[in-house]
Amino acid sequence: MKREGRLLEEIQLENGLTVSFYDFSRPIAGDRYQVELLVAIPVAIREGYFEDCREPRKAYEAFVAARGNGLRFEQKRIRNFIANEDVPAVLRQLQEEFLRASRYYLLKESFTAKFIRKQFKEWEDAERLKSLVEGAARTETAE
Repeated sequence: MKREGRLLEEIQLENGLTVSFYDFSRPIAGDRYQVELLVAIPVAIREGYFEDCREPRKAYEAFVAARGNGLRFEQKRIRNFIANEDVPAVLRQLQEEFLRASRYYLLKESFTAKFIRKQFKEWEDAERLKSLVEGAARTETAE
């Protein structure tokens, strides 16, 4: 069962990306909480990100067919055993830490392309492995 997070804030970066902060905090013992902040950034999949592929158009179309028109960059920040009254301040601190540590990287022109290429490579590797396993299973069944 997937828990629902509470949207805390959305920040529009100078390059048009929207950073959304979600609170997934939960009680763990007495008045103590596990504070969990999910940072999510929607990223559009563009054909130009596949220029380095052997068949760019084919790679783009296959990836979009499998994953849709966009992905989400996500990162979690977790702090354990936080007093109930400190939860809002810790969430705010985690947001600020994320922005301080990641803003420069997120604003780079290459961020979205690198993120999509990494996701494509992972997807492509998983598809290749799946194909090999299915091929081996067919060969084993045929024997």
